[in-house]
Amino acid sequence: MRPHSACPCRGGIPWQGILLAVSLLTFWNPHPTAQLTIEPVPSDAAEGTDVLLLVHNASQNIIGYNWFKGETAEDSHEIISYLVSTQMTTPGPAFSDREKIYSNGSLLIQNVTQSDTGFYTLQTLSTNVRVELATGEFRVHEKLPKPNIIINNSQPMEGEDSLALTCEPEINYATYLWKINNQMVLDGDRLKLSNNNRTLTLFNVTRNDTGPYECETQNPVRASHSDPLTLNISYGPDAPIINPPDSHFRSGTNLNLSCHADSNPPAQYSWSFNGRPLESTPELSILNLSTNNSGSYVCVAHNPVTNLNRTKTKNITVSGPVTPPHLTASNTTVAEGETVELTCIPNDTGISIQWLFNDKTLPLTDRMQLSPNNSILTISLVLKMDEAEYQCQVSNPISSLKSNPITLTVIGLVAQPSLRATNTEPQSVAMTCLSGDPGISITWIWIFNSQTLQLTDRMQLSLDHRTLSIDPVRQEDAGEYQSEERTPGLPVGAVAGIVTGVLVGVALVAALGCFLLHTRTGRASVQHGLRDHRTPASRPGQDPSESSTSLAPPPGHGAAVPIYQELLNPDLDIYCRVDHKADVDS
Repeated sequence: MRPHSACPCRGGIPWQGILLAVSLLTFWNPHPTAQLTIEPVPSDAAEGTDVLLLVHNASQNIIGYNWFKGETAEDSHEIISYLVSTQMTTPGPAFSDREKIYSNGSLLIQNVTQSDTGFYTLQTLSTNVRVELATGEFRVHEKLPKPNIIINNSQPMEGEDSLALTCEPEINYATYLWKINNQMVLDGDRLKLSNNNRTLTLFNVTRNDTGPYECETQNPVRASHSDPLTLNISYGPDAPIINPPDSHFRSGTNLNLSCHADSNPPAQYSWSFNGRPLESTPELSILNLSTNNSGSYVCVAHNPVTNLNRTKTKNITVSGPVTPPHLTASNTTVAEGETVELTCIPNDTGISIQWLFNDKTLPLTDRMQLSPNNSILTISLVLKMDEAEYQCQVSNPISSLKSNPITLTVIGLVAQPSLRATNTEPQSVAMTCLSGDPGISITWIWIFNSQTLQLTDRMQLSLDHRTLSIDPVRQEDAGEYQSEERTPGLPVGAVAGIVTGVLVGVALVAALGCFLLHTRTGRASVQHGLRDHRTPASRPGQDPSESSTSLAPPPGHGAAVPIYQELLNPDLDIYCRVDHKADVDS
């Protein structure tokens, strides 16, 4: 129940007499167990709001309430009194017309100001003339103004200056907080807060310290924020960057270069070419490039505040398209184990040379060697695997072209053939050439006394030309026989393997000799008769007269039986001789 309005007069209740009586009786009356208390609601109040001083544990037989400003019940500090029986209120000297008292003794103070901060005392009087006192306290906080940030240097330089930020205004009983990029600021190596947190100091500012910064003021009932502040920190210029990153350009095109350096304030730019000043702009353009535009381009970035300069140099090369190179070879057909040299002849300068093997990059082996400028490729100990189409390719930064192709043919090594002579009849002979390379295609050529053999009606070749048969053998058949083994790809006149035999005879005497000569590149021939042939050493335990080269027949043989004798010695020419015993006896 809200109290009635206060009466303008202070008479009607002899408070002094009652209080004197109560004070005398208090000594003999015991206190109740529940103590009278005051609860301020709220205990911290903002200016302009209301505060209720709420009474707890008041006695049931109270006859009156009396409120005082302060911690004592002094008449001069009396705010208001209330008589329960008549529900009458009486204002005191400290009454401000903003106070209202309720029937339970609670006091409402409206539209509080900072001057209302402090203690308030309630005095109660009971029917048993008992007096109780209780005290409560609340604080009134001023309305916080919007803070603002001031700085001691409006244009600090990176790495040189320190900066102090101060939150204004200064407010009693207020707390100051700082935020950078919406994050709370704490003391650190480069950040320092003053004792009351009102001033924030940044040591050796960097470009990353621009913020924004905010300061906040707080009291128990209010908070207020400043506007964000972004610092203007001078720095740079950093090392310039020139774009595009290309450094080689085709003649006839346009050159457009741009230079940029991170800087605050923005950098000023200037260009030079081979030491000669050009434009003072961030961009540089040159139309219709020629080789005369090749050289060193320098960009200078200048910061007018830090007074620092940074430079960047870019070397530009202007080139025309390359022309096709020419490829030559010391030989295009070589045998395994030989050496071949390929030479790339370019028509341009400032080029690089690359070698191609069947239109792919040549994988170099330890048998291959390049000259210092890569123009000559030497292949030693050529192998069959080196057979391929070779090209060289010349390149500059803007173009590349291939040379004419050269196909290298490699002739594989052929095993030494052998010649076998047999007698099918006493007066006939058959000569057969045997190859050591059965897996390859072979053409056999028969030669008689260094001329291509002209077949007679007594001579016959097998289908594969390996075997030459003479039946019957005559005097005119005596001479030097050769069989040449040729493989596909050999040039005319090249012989892969040669077997030579000598057929000698007079009248009815016929002798066949065959000599197996080791050769690869030409025709072999026998230059002397049987009587000039070297005689192999005797076998161990055998007289020289018993050498296998003897033409004498074994004793006891009277029939005309052919004798075949072969001598194989790695230190001598390999040969075979076939005699007819009957002819020798005659």
